[in-house]
Amino acid sequence: MTQPHDPYAPQGQPSPGPPHQGWSTHPYGTPPHPYAQPSFGHPGDAPPGYGHPPTGPAPRPRAVDLAVKLMGVAAGLALLSIPLAFLQRGAMTEEYLEQMEAAGQPGSAGMAQAMIDIALAVTVVVALLSAGLWFLHARATGRGRNWARISGSVLGGLTLLTAPIAFVYGVAAGTSVPWYSHLLNALNLLLVVAVLVLIWQPRNQAFFAQR
Repeated sequence: MTQPHDPYAPQGQPSPGPPHQGWSTHPYGTPPHPYAQPSFGHPGDAPPGYGHPPTGPAPRPRAVDLAVKLMGVAAGLALLSIPLAFLQRGAMTEEYLEQMEAAGQPGSAGMAQAMIDIALAVTVVVALLSAGLWFLHARATGRGRNWARISGSVLGGLTLLTAPIAFVYGVAAGTSVPWYSHLLNALNLLLVVAVLVLIWQPRNQAFFAQR
């Protein structure tokens, strides 16, 4: 069957006929593949394996690990001071009686013993409280609790301020302190300084900021 002649077609050009077999008739380009499977995800979802990697909590820095261990050592030293204090019981009683006689107020051995027992009880309470605070801050610091870092720094600063004052007062009062007590006090101060330096390193900021 012949196609009708288009009177308005330019001369010398063939009139349009039916599209050649195999040409695309889609007005905007190649149509989608006839066997393409529909997508069931959201339009913005990335293919598996190409999404953002899961972000977990930052690992605990080595400086914090070391600080936690040193806190445990400090807690152990606080507990060690309890039996060492009881080892000084006899010497403390004699020293108390000598001080009372030197002051012109001689006292009985019973009264001296009672005063020493009170001092030992206070020592035990302070040592247990100190050890408990060390353990508490070690546990919280290891978990990245920033409040533990702040409160521990405050307590550590107070320790650094009061320890020299207590030492000077003891020397001025003529109190005899055994060498191992001085050693424990010095080790405790060194541990406080080391812990403060370790927990406030800039590399630990991300670990404490996310908790």
